[in-house]
Amino acid sequence: MKNRLFRCALSALLLPALAIAQDGRATKPGYQEQIALRNFTTSLMREAIVAECRAKGYAGIDQLQTAYLQWRTPREVSIATGQVAALTRYPDLGGSAAAQRSNFRKQFDKSLKPGIEANPAEACSAALSTFISGLPIPFSGDTRTSQELRFDIYKQAIVAGSAANGCPEFDSIEGSVLETAKADAGATERWLLKGCGTQVALTVKHQPAANGGSDFVISVAPTTQP
Repeated sequence: MKNRLFRCALSALLLPALAIAQDGRATKPGYQEQIALRNFTTSLMREAIVAECRAKGYAGIDQLQTAYLQWRTPREVSIATGQVAALTRYPDLGGSAAAQRSNFRKQFDKSLKPGIEANPAEACSAALSTFISGLPIPFSGDTRTSQELRFDIYKQAIVAGSAANGCPEFDSIEGSVLETAKADAGATERWLLKGCGTQVALTVKHQPAANGGSDFVISVAPTTQP
């Protein structure tokens, strides 16, 4: 249930990206604007989850609220930028901040609220794990990625992992750093995806891109390290 719940959350998170894909006239946002849009929509989603978990009397609500604030505080400017960008780029989602929030809440009530209501303790615990990891599934171990880069890598890693062993849904990821580049600019990491009673190992190489953001390459690796 945990994974199904937060895959639905991921769909809500990627709504603006889907709008771009469906409207060929829209100019693709730059890397920083993509991050701002994602941070804005993520903030709406997480606010709604915290409020719902509080309403259901979740025992770990203080931890959930703290985890949310720790994520949000350094992103306040980016979230505000994303809100403005959403109004400019996606008027069909609502012509004002209040309208967009209302429409987002309707989407949340349809896709996520039922899962929380079905099992508040499990769903809210999964939310806490998600808030901390920055991904829809738990991430343990070590990594040199930011939350933004980790999320970008995750989207392709899940596809690569599924293609490698046929597992449609992974439950968790365990990371380790194999090699760090000079001046700590990039790294080579090992991501072990676990699910379907099996696991698949990926080698992830990432480094800063010349035009901003990061470049990364994912390849399948032996499951056992030499």
